[in-house]
Amino acid sequence: HIQEDINMISAGEFRNGITFDMDGKADNQEESVTYGEKVAKPETDPTNEHYTFINWYEDENCTIEYKFDEKTITGPTTIYAKWEAKTYYVTFESNGGTDSMAQQGIKYGDSDNLTPNAFKAPEGMEFLNWKDADGNTYGDGESITLTGNITLTAQWGAAEYKVNIAEGIEHGAVTANPSAANMNAEITLTITPGEGYELD
Repeated sequence: HIQEDINMISAGEFRNGITFDMDGKADNQEESVTYGEKVAKPETDPTNEHYTFINWYEDENCTIEYKFDEKTITGPTTIYAKWEAKTYYVTFESNGGTDSMAQQGIKYGDSDNLTPNAFKAPEGMEFLNWKDADGNTYGDGESITLTGNITLTAQWGAAEYKVNIAEGIEHGAVTANPSAANMNAEITLTITPGEGYELD
């Protein structure tokens, strides 16, 4: 029997298991190749929704490219798939504001702070937050993780302006009611003369 086994090996009939390791991004593929033969490169590249396939490698760290046309199989072999996370993009819509903002790219699995709002607010308005198509809101510069492309629309609210009374008023006082208001709102200024003084 030993001689028969030797004859099988010498005849090239001994087969070795080959594993295409997908690093969890797709189902591993298994096949067997005759001792001393080359393994065929898969006809189609594996796919993943959030990752782009790069190439096949000899080592788990994916530093040595696997040469299908050079390497012969002499034992059980694992060939490793290398992937790169896809980049998704945030598109910013002004919603009545002016100026422009470039798209922001973020790789899948990474988190990044949103680009600070650079739109100029419509007259009498101020920036509140961002809103996506599902109604979720995001603060200015908030950290975000993307699983796909997203459009964020600027939300504006009526700006409130504070009434500043000049300092150093002599012989009386000036008060504003209210002390802050939206654009075009009415404000009452009350002038109270100091003792011994009256309005002219």
